[in-house]
Amino acid sequence: MNGEAAEKGLRPGDVIIDAAQQTVEEPEDLIKIVDKAKTSKYHSVLLRIENPKLIRYVVLTMKHKDDK
Repeated sequence: MNGEAAEKGLRPGDVIIDAAQQTVEEPEDLIKIVDKAKTSKYHSVLLRIENPKLIRYVVLTMKHKDDK
């Protein structure tokens, strides 16, 4: 894994249970939430992550085409 999520500690086996306070049941749910955040010019999306040891929160920064 690479990218911002990996830098913030997401690992194989972690499960994203919600994003932007919306339930994520399928990978497509997360894609729709992130796409909406990007088109709405949100600066970040809060993810709630679960693994066998704990539940935690991770903030992902949205990058927009016009960002420098």
